[in-house]
Amino acid sequence: MERNGSGIAPPCSCAVVKSSIFGTLWNTPGNLLLRYGEGSAQADRWVHAIAEDLRTGKVQEVIARLKRVRPKTPELRESLQALIRYYSENAGRMRYDEYLRLGYGIGSGAVESAHKQVVHARFRQAGMRWSEAGARRLLALRLLLLNDNWALLDHLRMVSLA
Repeated sequence: MERNGSGIAPPCSCAVVKSSIFGTLWNTPGNLLLRYGEGSAQADRWVHAIAEDLRTGKVQEVIARLKRVRPKTPELRESLQALIRYYSENAGRMRYDEYLRLGYGIGSGAVESAHKQVVHARFRQAGMRWSEAGARRLLALRLLLLNDNWALLDHLRMVSLA
């Protein structure tokens, strides 16, 4: 799905959701706040500067900045390398500046809300019991319905649930 021929698909289908990117900065062991220490004002500014650079499309600059960090412990070195690898592998899907310019949301709230509205509301009604296979099938059909894409029904592999 493209918007204005830009070749940029909506974040919900292809982008790395912003909260997972920014959350990674805070949730890595030692918070990767290797220079300043956890909970310090400097650490807070450092993370927010990186978040702002990511939001404005400076992913490669952020990766370069992270590569200059020198962790003091093997655990922190491993965490930093995992973060660099994660950002490097997903850089093409972290074009938040373009997504924002096109009017797309970059937070995870809409996806989480849709999950609650579509999945939980449908599958957790009183008295309902679903096997995983049955729930997956119903969700696949629901997506075909909501996207008006019934032509794909012929391509779905149907296996007996019994």
